[in-house]
Amino acid sequence: MIRQTVNSLLAACVVALALAPSVRADSAEGRARRLVGTWTVQNETTDPQYARRTPTGQVTFAADGTMTVDEGGFAAAGIVNGSARGSCHRPQAPISFKVLGAGAKQKVYLSWTGAARKAPTSLYPQDAVLDVVKLTRNEMILAGQGGCGDVGAVRISYLTRVR
Repeated sequence: MIRQTVNSLLAACVVALALAPSVRADSAEGRARRLVGTWTVQNETTDPQYARRTPTGQVTFAADGTMTVDEGGFAAAGIVNGSARGSCHRPQAPISFKVLGAGAKQKVYLSWTGAARKAPTSLYPQDAVLDVVKLTRNEMILAGQGGCGDVGAVRISYLTRVR
């Protein structure tokens, strides 16, 4: 009887340890870690800021919950690199991100301060909520409407991991 109880407990511990990595990967922190890295961006939208001026870009998500727009535009978030053409505010560091929800309801929240191009001391808080359409190790599809750009225009960004 005692041997069966001990064996049952050991079996339960083995199962719990085997499941632990998947539980951690499904936590908010685990989902945010999947974003960490550098990604190329291909934008799809009718918004002229991203369709014509910045149809591509590159972004880097860091483990500390910040990100940068390294070049070009990130249409889904409505953010462009500070040197990109257009009227969008230049993002000031840090741009923070959080992953919210799970599965089909997963979202990425971004928050930053933008500096006006013609009056760089004029700062404006900005944010965006992105729907996660697809997230794998090497590919993300994000859709959003926040940040800078045509109000109401849906913008899609296809991201491919660089490293």
